[in-house]
Amino acid sequence: MRILTILALSSLLKVALGVEAPEGKEVLLVDDPKQPFLISHELQVNIFLGSGGEGIVRMDRTVPGIHGLINQAPLASWETDDQTVQRAVFDLIGIGASPAPRVYLVNTALFLDRPQPYQVAALSALPAGPRTTEQRKGGSVTFRTTDWFEDAAIKQLKAGHALVTYTEGHVIRAVGAIRASESCLRCHDQNKAGDLLGAFTYFAVSSPGNDKVKRDQLAKLLDQKAAPDEIVAALGYHPRERQRHADDNSQTPEMWTNMELARNGFVTQTLISAVQKQREDLEVLHLQISHKNAHTGWNDSVETRPLKKTAGS
Repeated sequence: MRILTILALSSLLKVALGVEAPEGKEVLLVDDPKQPFLISHELQVNIFLGSGGEGIVRMDRTVPGIHGLINQAPLASWETDDQTVQRAVFDLIGIGASPAPRVYLVNTALFLDRPQPYQVAALSALPAGPRTTEQRKGGSVTFRTTDWFEDAAIKQLKAGHALVTYTEGHVIRAVGAIRASESCLRCHDQNKAGDLLGAFTYFAVSSPGNDKVKRDQLAKLLDQKAAPDEIVAALGYHPRERQRHADDNSQTPEMWTNMELARNGFVTQTLISAVQKQREDLEVLHLQISHKNAHTGWNDSVETRPLKKTAGS
C-alpha cells in the first residue's frame, strides 16, 4: 500500500506544497487503488466521462452522484477499521480553461437549500470565499476560487498523484484527478495524454459504529479465498438473494459482490480491473464518435450509462 503522509506543519507544507496549511493538520496522498476513497473517485470519473456533453455540462442531474442522486452513486459510502465514511457532496474543479482553477458549484448549490442530515457537517466545511456567476450560452454557471487545501491538492495531482485527502473533525475532504486520455485531446489540443484537465473536490462525513466483527470475518474469508456464497453470507445476505440484488443494480452477481465488499472497505483486484476496463471502453467509444464526427459532421452528445453496461464485464 502506497499512501504517502505529509505532516501538515506550516513550515513543511510551504516547502512540499507551496501553500500554508493550518498548523498540526495532516494531508494524505493516496495512490493505492485498493483505498476505498480512490476507487470511489475512479467510479465517479467513469460516470462523468460517460455522460453527455463536455466539461461542466456533464454535471447533469441524470448522472448518479450528481444533484439529488448522490445516494445512488456507486460506492458513495464505505467502512474502514475505525470509521464509516459517507460522501456528502462534491463538485468539479476546472483547471486550465481559466487563469486560475475554479470550483463549479453545481451540487453544492442544490444541497445548500435543503441538505440531508449527513450533509450538514460537510456543507459547514465549505470554503467561505466569494461566489461568482457567469452567463454562458444556455444558462449561467456559479463558481468559487479554490482554497488552500484544493490548491495544495492540485499541485500534488499535477505531480502525478491520484487523490489527496485532509481530515478535520468529522469532515474528510478529498480532491481526485481527472486526466486527459487520447480522445480528450481532440478538444484539449494544447494538452497531452495524462495531463490534469480537472478534478473532483469532495466533502465527506465520518462516523463511528462500523461492524468490526463483520469486517474481521470478511478479511479471513477473503484471505482463505472462500466460496462466493460464504462471502455473500458474511456480507449479511442470503446467497439466493445475490442474483436479485445484482439485477436490481444492473450488475453481474460477481460485480455486485465486489461492490458490496468495497462498501465494507475491501477493494478487490476484480473491481479495480472492472473500473479500468470501463475507462478503456469509454475511451474506445469516444474515439469512435470523434472519428465519425470528423467524417460525417455528426455531433450528438455521448449518452451512455457505462456502469450498467460494462461494470460486470
